[in-house]
Amino acid sequence: MGEYDKAIADYDQALRLAPRPNFFTNRGDSYHLKGELGAALSDYEAALKLDPNFAQTYNNRAVLYKKMGERRKALADYETALKLDPGNDNAAAGRRAMIAEIAKFGGEPLRPLAANSGNGPSFDCATAKREVEKVICADPQLGVLDRQIAETYERVLKSARSRPAGDLRRTQRDFLAARNTSFGRPGYDLKKVMQERLQRLNAMDS
Repeated sequence: MGEYDKAIADYDQALRLAPRPNFFTNRGDSYHLKGELGAALSDYEAALKLDPNFAQTYNNRAVLYKKMGERRKALADYETALKLDPGNDNAAAGRRAMIAEIAKFGGEPLRPLAANSGNGPSFDCATAKREVEKVICADPQLGVLDRQIAETYERVLKSARSRPAGDLRRTQRDFLAARNTSFGRPGYDLKKVMQERLQRLNAMDS
């Protein structure tokens, strides 16, 4: 029905009652269809931590990786899905398509908008190495949030006195470190964490 927010709310409740890999996978699909790629990837990885042999999750994560331009990761996930479930027609078709795409375009990730384009995140996506950074680059909403956080942080930092400036730098470092280490863990909501950080910075900027 396209009611992705309602589906996510129901899966939230289902996961509170029973944290099953198929619930994480299906909620990840809802996030994916809604365009929230970071939340989708987090849910797929949470599902695989609960059940590393859940073939459907590999197939669905492959579709996400393909959208992110991560062709080799997509191909690897399709192949894993087929090893676990040789009769998975979707994985077989996806694998054939990725082999053809890699042969035509190569296996390197797509290069999303660079930081100086004004439309992407605050960092250069062409040099992004962390999984969380690649997700931010692939998700327009997260890219905007990242840029807003960086710009608001710099603005608040310039107006801060010496002692508060040191505290602000520390909290920003802590935020980035926690983001990098927590991303992909079950229940971690990257978009929510970034929104909360922006709200705190905006409160300092008012």
